[in-house]
Amino acid sequence: MIKRLLNRLKTGPRPAHSTRLRLIICGSDAAHYSLLSALKGRYDVVALITTDPWQRGTTLEGVPLHYPSEVPALWQRFKVDRLVICTQGDQSVIEQATPARSTPFLWAWGSELDTASSESH
Repeated sequence: MIKRLLNRLKTGPRPAHSTRLRLIICGSDAAHYSLLSALKGRYDVVALITTDPWQRGTTLEGVPLHYPSEVPALWQRFKVDRLVICTQGDQSVIEQATPARSTPFLWAWGSELDTASSESH
């Protein structure tokens, strides 16, 4: 219960001075882990998405793993800027789990974000 309360306190609106994009990485395999490692210091990665039941509720480098059906709630709760994908299949999994979206998600290829963040440093 205390952990849940602390999580609620951390999910407030982004501070006015923050310019870092908030991301959800759509996947949890080796490619997604590599992407997380590359982006974590430059972006706010708020969640990873998994379809594996044994991963749900765990964390990877401190980032919680959630089901695809939870993406709309996470999008709103964390005021996410982009859903990040490594393959077209990543996007399909999210779209199948959330078919009744009235507002579309904003998508980004992980390779584009990694390249853009590397060039800025």
